Amino acid sequence: MIHIQNGKVFNSEFQDIYFSQEDGESESDYVFLKGNHLEQRFQALQSYESFSVGELGFGTGLNFLLTRRLFLKEAHPSTRLEYISFEIDLPSPPLCRKSNSLFPSLKNDAILLRRKLRGVLQRNTGTHTILFDSGRIKLTLFLGDVRTEIFRMQGNCHAWYLDGFAPSKNPQMWQVSIFRELANRSHPGATFSSFSAAGGVRQSLKES
Repeated sequence: MIHIQNGKVFNSEFQDIYFSQEDGESESDYVFLKGNHLEQRFQALQSYESFSVGELGFGTGLNFLLTRRLFLKEAHPSTRLEYISFEIDLPSPPLCRKSNSLFPSLKNDAILLRRKLRGVLQRNTGTHTILFDSGRIKLTLFLGDVRTEIFRMQGNCHAWYLDGFAPSKNPQMWQVSIFRELANRSHPGATFSSFSAAGGVRQSLKES
């Protein structure tokens, strides 16, 4: 179902890739981190404040790696980050290793993530909480269909990454009902970012 095709991580069920081979790191940084103004928002956090990021589509973990790196660099040492992600089908450990090897600057971070995810990748189901950086950063993974898993989520998010496959490939994720549940689990003023510029997606977000 998930394999390397022409140097890209490809999901045969959804007939789509996880990120651009040419510059996937910069692409994700621009769309999700800069799209949600996270550098400025992390810098503005006060002592002992927390910030929550939600994500649809964990994939190989690239967005998490970039967000963790930025948070550790910009946020006050007493602050905390909660990263909540939904994924229906995690890539295998070898595929994660091959895909993240495309980003040398994230090598050590990717090794740490793979080690933390070792048991999770073997099960590929359920809800999993994984701590990083002495508990300062908490990753919660919901493995399964977001249409049901979203109801297990507790708490609200300040920013959302809508990183599922394209609406034409994965229409079940891009539904008004899903966006409404995300809105119900968002802090006032929460932001959303996505690769998709489809008119239907924009309209669904407005209706939420």
